[in-house]
Amino acid sequence: MALVAVSSSGAGLFSGSWQQISQLQPRIPSHIRIRRHRYRGDDWYVIQDRATGKTHRFTPQAYTIIAMMNGRRTVHQLWEEALVNLGADAPSQDEVIQLLYQLYNADALQTDAIPDTDELVQRQRQQRQRQMLQRWRSPLAIRIPLFDPDPVIDRLMPVVNPLLGRAGFAFWLLTVLAGLTLAVMHWEELTGNVTDRVLMPSNLVLLGVVYPIVKAFHEFGHGIMARKWGAEVHEMGVMLLVFFPVPYVDASASAAFPGRWQRISVSSAGIFIELFLASVALFFWLAMESGMLSAIAYNVILIGGVSTVLINGNPLLRFDGYYILSDLLEIPNLGSRANKQVFYLLQRYLLRIDSARSPVTARGEKFWLPFYAVASFFYRMFIIMAIALFVAGKYFFVGVLLAVWVLTSVFLLPLVKSLWYLLTSSRIRGNRGRAIFASLLALAVVAGLLSLPAPSWTRSEGIVWLPDEAFVRVRSPGYVSDVVIESGQSVRAGDVLIESSNEKLNLEITLLESRIEELEMLRQQNRVTDLVKADLVDKQLTALREEFESALERRAWLSIRSEVDGRFFMPTPQDLPGRYLRRGDMIGYVIPQARPKVRAVVSQDRIGLVRESTREVKLLMANDPSSEVRATIIREVPEATTELPSLALSVAGGGRVAIDPEARDRARSYMPYFVFDLSPQQEVDERWYGQRVHVRFEHGLEPLALQIYRSARQLFLSKFNV
Repeated sequence: MALVAVSSSGAGLFSGSWQQISQLQPRIPSHIRIRRHRYRGDDWYVIQDRATGKTHRFTPQAYTIIAMMNGRRTVHQLWEEALVNLGADAPSQDEVIQLLYQLYNADALQTDAIPDTDELVQRQRQQRQRQMLQRWRSPLAIRIPLFDPDPVIDRLMPVVNPLLGRAGFAFWLLTVLAGLTLAVMHWEELTGNVTDRVLMPSNLVLLGVVYPIVKAFHEFGHGIMARKWGAEVHEMGVMLLVFFPVPYVDASASAAFPGRWQRISVSSAGIFIELFLASVALFFWLAMESGMLSAIAYNVILIGGVSTVLINGNPLLRFDGYYILSDLLEIPNLGSRANKQVFYLLQRYLLRIDSARSPVTARGEKFWLPFYAVASFFYRMFIIMAIALFVAGKYFFVGVLLAVWVLTSVFLLPLVKSLWYLLTSSRIRGNRGRAIFASLLALAVVAGLLSLPAPSWTRSEGIVWLPDEAFVRVRSPGYVSDVVIESGQSVRAGDVLIESSNEKLNLEITLLESRIEELEMLRQQNRVTDLVKADLVDKQLTALREEFESALERRAWLSIRSEVDGRFFMPTPQDLPGRYLRRGDMIGYVIPQARPKVRAVVSQDRIGLVRESTREVKLLMANDPSSEVRATIIREVPEATTELPSLALSVAGGGRVAIDPEARDRARSYMPYFVFDLSPQQEVDERWYGQRVHVRFEHGLEPLALQIYRSARQLFLSKFNV
């Protein structure tokens, strides 16, 4: 909180309430500590209550008065000296009264007046009610304090203090970099079938044990770093994070540290510890066989990696990343002041309240405050709803309960408060009709925007499809001796495209010929002397002739031929001469005379819209987004299938379709898809053949509200079948 100085000239200098407080002799209690901070080039003074850890921020003008409060000067004397010392920047009497009121509410002021015991009791009761309401208003994090961790941290400091210097940071950095490198190298192993691995009942029990332990290390990291810089930590407890109990520590006393990097080190200590634990766990996980210890290590990796990135390290949520960003930007109380700035803009420009005051106190804050308010609100909603949907996918009732809680606390209650403000606030008493009209007009504008027609489309992916016989594949291995048909030339079925040779195969054929001749001579001899041996030789000859015929067939396949009429195309013809070709290698394709088709896949939640409302289809090559081609639907497979036209459509092949983890070597999707055949309306470049393309089914113009409703409905249908 801050005292805003105004000019001392004019009628606003004096106050009608001045006589009631002018003779009071205020002083600052002994449990209050005052430190100077610097934010965005300006000096501020932070008052810290060492008993509660709470901090309050004041301007230098306010501090000039606070510094003179010694219990001997009266309020009137303080103001007169401020007029002399501050000149034009001196506060008015009303602002001095406001300062005293702020200090009194912060329990940072004592006077010679007899305290009102009933009022003190009432204030304590109201403060406890506010703390209780604040703990339970957020469904993402509910805090329940349990004990004072200060004695534990005192005993730990001699052990961990040597690790908090440059050598400790260097060791941490090397460990985390090594872990990150290994995580990239083994990414598929780490992420394969992660949902089922995490949500298995046996793993959930293990996760319930490991998670609090990792978070306990995290929270003690905050407390230890706060103690390193001199702060006291007196509260540790349990936070219900999406109904799951995890430890927390209140290190808010570190907000009084004058050094920005001191405050950042306290905020980031937990993240540092989790990343270190995740890296060490990764080393063990890669070295161990599957089992209990391996599962524990995997859960530590998941907790220290995923939760750090999505939750703790993300500045858009009120966790560690938020406080780090606040100090990096030098904007204290970033979240609350951002919300106040949005409220100010609504009051000033929508409700036309001229007395509304902006919380902006420094240059640059006019941009950062509203930007952060909007970004954090939408990201917070995204995270909470994503968690609710994730949980509801396995535990329907819990997920729905969480979603209802979010909608109530984030949308319904603020809406009720806004209506109450419009109908009862004294600030708009003389302007209430205009404020209500402006609010209704704003709602009408939003409704109008949602009803505006906007382009609607369905995105999918496909493959430029060629029949199997169009692909030129090697049937017999060998070295390329001659490229008979150059790339781009027309060919007919049966034409030789490439000649290759295999000396090992030729030697095998020669040996087989010699062996057959030898056995035929032996058979002739045995027919005269021993008929039984002659029969045995006949059987050997039959086997050898079959092997000989197979070898001849493989030699014939060394002449690679076209199976269809069309135009022969090779991606890299210059690399072929002298190259060794393995069986199954695809060296090119013969493009049929007919225009190729695109085989696309459409998800189940969009199939109805594609079938009923498609007005136009556009194709974009994945590697060349500027190459747009129009297409028409020529065929639809009426039944959904998990067999993909090509692995190029899978995530592993660069596409968006998740592959069934139990069928890694097959083009089989995890969820069923519908297959469409599309015909391009113009010639396509040879580079497109066999390649992945982006497909857009355009549905014309449609109101935004209807599109949002359909997306939400499809989401619920896909998750819950409701």
